[in-house]
Amino acid sequence: MTEWLGMQPLAATHGGQIDNLIGWIHIFMLVLFVGWGGFILYAIIRFRKSRNPVADYKGVTSKNSTYAEVGVAVVEAVLLIGFAIPLWAARVDSIPPANQALEVNLTPEQFAWNVRYAGP
Repeated sequence: MTEWLGMQPLAATHGGQIDNLIGWIHIFMLVLFVGWGGFILYAIIRFRKSRNPVADYKGVTSKNSTYAEVGVAVVEAVLLIGFAIPLWAARVDSIPPANQALEVNLTPEQFAWNVRYAGP
């Protein structure tokens, strides 16, 4: 999937997990885009003025939109709880000891971060 999305080669050991998460998020966004785009086209055709010359103030009485909203919320919860939080927890738990940590000197500017590695 990383080749399909045009992502860079992995530069860290945990990069594959993060790229996998990004891939699933892109698939979900594509499904949402196609689904909502199809719904908008359906609504434009179904509720055009020539077919419904008088407004109906009762509206649509089906629960399909509610089911779609619940489905989107469930998929987002699965992405967050099933993928993002465990990935974050694994990264936070594996912080190296102080004697193995890489020290950098950060200087923030308005539109840039200047990074200087420790050493001569």
